[in-house]
Amino acid sequence: MNQRVQRANISAEQRRKVLPLDDVEFFAEGKQSPNAASDNLYYYTSVKKQADLDPKFIKVKIGTHEVTLLATDPGVVTNVTDANGNYYRWNLTSALPTTGLAAGQTFSVVATYQVKNTVQTYGVEEQSGIASYFYTLADKKMIPILPPKDTTPTRCVVE
Repeated sequence: MNQRVQRANISAEQRRKVLPLDDVEFFAEGKQSPNAASDNLYYYTSVKKQADLDPKFIKVKIGTHEVTLLATDPGVVTNVTDANGNYYRWNLTSALPTTGLAAGQTFSVVATYQVKNTVQTYGVEEQSGIASYFYTLADKKMIPILPPKDTTPTRCVVE
């Protein structure tokens, strides 16, 4: 099958199902703290172990500024797998406008992944997402450990 179908033409139930080689998109919106600007931005996503996703690219939109970063570009995405899940950290810093991320600035991303495989359990469907959030770093030498022990990037190591 090579016919592209518009999202609006697929039922909500069908959009929750994936097959190997399907592309899936994660949509997220964020807002920078009104108290501070930032010169960096990261997007973190985690999914259950059975959802094996291969990062392809991420579209970043900040105001009218829009950039697409490829997962194959050095430093753009880091992914780690353990017994509990698959974890993806997108470094969006190179997609920021030259002025950086202004205080109170809103932004959005669409991260695209290709499904590498799925564990087929007939008659059983389950949600595979664990967490998804944005963060900035006050000190760019501090990077959160993947996978984090909780859902906030508070555990850091000095690079």
